[in-house]
Amino acid sequence: MLLSSKKIFEFQDISLDSNTRTVDVNREKVSLTKKEFDLLYLLAENLGSVIERKVIKSELWSDANLYKWSRTIDVHIQHLRAKLKDDPTDPPSHYNSSRSRKYA
Repeated sequence: MLLSSKKIFEFQDISLDSNTRTVDVNREKVSLTKKEFDLLYLLAENLGSVIERKVIKSELWSDANLYKWSRTIDVHIQHLRAKLKDDPTDPPSHYNSSRSRKYA
């Protein structure tokens, strides 16, 4: 995935720097895999919009058909939620999933 241009996204307590590929939560570095970072970047770039699963798959996986019936997006979202939360008992507030297989 090519990152469009050098950007820093800030939302709530998260800062995402596409140039250095770093993520901070409350000014603390969070270690993300390449795929987790790319997914978070895609969500940040489209903040406030709903992104369909097929768009996420086509943007992040070169062979989206390979993952057609896979739960890989759900697993990556679950990992992001766990890594970006201060308190794991709090409900996710940064992004939400829709029952119609979309993410916002």
